[in-house]
Amino acid sequence: MTRAKVFGFKCNATCRNVRGAILNSIVADDFKKIANEEIKKCLFRNTITEDDFRFIVQGTDKPYLTLLPMFNMANYRHQLILSCDIPESVLETYRAERAKDPAAVFYIGTTKDVRLESILAGSFDAMLEKGLPSDNQTQPQRYASDFQVTNIKVLKDSPIDSKYLDHSFPDYMYFYLYGTKEQKHIEHMLVSSSNVQLTSDQVDLQLSSGDVLSEADLAKGLIVRLDSVHENIVLPVLPPHTPPFFKAGKELKVSIFQDPHAADSHGPGLTIPLSKATPIASGTMTLGKMVYTDSVLLNGNPTLDGTLEVEEGVSGKTLEERLKATRRTFVPEDHKHVDSYYKRRDKQAAWRHYVEDKLSSIGHDTAGGRPHRSQH
Repeated sequence: MTRAKVFGFKCNATCRNVRGAILNSIVADDFKKIANEEIKKCLFRNTITEDDFRFIVQGTDKPYLTLLPMFNMANYRHQLILSCDIPESVLETYRAERAKDPAAVFYIGTTKDVRLESILAGSFDAMLEKGLPSDNQTQPQRYASDFQVTNIKVLKDSPIDSKYLDHSFPDYMYFYLYGTKEQKHIEHMLVSSSNVQLTSDQVDLQLSSGDVLSEADLAKGLIVRLDSVHENIVLPVLPPHTPPFFKAGKELKVSIFQDPHAADSHGPGLTIPLSKATPIASGTMTLGKMVYTDSVLLNGNPTLDGTLEVEEGVSGKTLEERLKATRRTFVPEDHKHVDSYYKRRDKQAAWRHYVEDKLSSIGHDTAGGRPHRSQH
């Protein structure tokens, strides 16, 4: 029995047209709402603004800073490694706290919102904290405030916008290697999406062949290859997971290369020259006591309130479903075929893809206000 008979009337052509018009209006309103929401998100994520920046501190003799990057936020689409000077009193405090807790990760952050280029100009007002701000925990302990980070020198500043990334993972896993002869540090090269940040300081190198690494080489920066770790096998991982081998004290077989690229070089193809290069040294590398790993912040989608979108969990999924999820994040979408993308995704995801494609250049050109990523 039809609804028309139940209500005692016959739905003629006019009735059907009215009903269709109402449904179309509802769908159109929903579509506009979703489109507006996605446009706001895309502008928020792709507009360069003043912001707060956090750097992992490496080393206790000469400090090095490595930025916490984000693929999906214009302000943080950089793989950035700096050397710097900090006041002796702050350095002494940091050394004392690291001695108490060698595995702890300390961060130097800006005390106010600034543009990244102002940091790269040579100095910024800073604070020293252990840990990161979190909604579920107390604020991190602060050990120093309102001091000047000075004499900033850029070892590496590679943009990680999607157009600069490789479409697949390299055969081997590569790290930037830098520091002093007494203290050497590493940072994983980010050359493709769906990646992980892997950081350690004061690694121990035992070279069995090749040249002795000079102070000048380490100050400029080298590249170390993990000879027994294939990046295209261990990656991608489903956040919050990270490669299980990257643990404090882990010994790895390595080869070391001169870095063929300038400090501000970008991809794609940053690792291609290394596949044909001759290493300057080889041996083993043991990771330091301080190890930082992240796949959540790096790959996360920030919302307008500064938090990250809650991704669909994997608990309770079958192995096949988990593998499908991994493949989905690994295979890049073809930006030239939006129609097929619409067919595969729901309306909200389709709009995100379309609008971000149209606004992909905004990240380096546009200025505007936006909420904070985190609170001091």
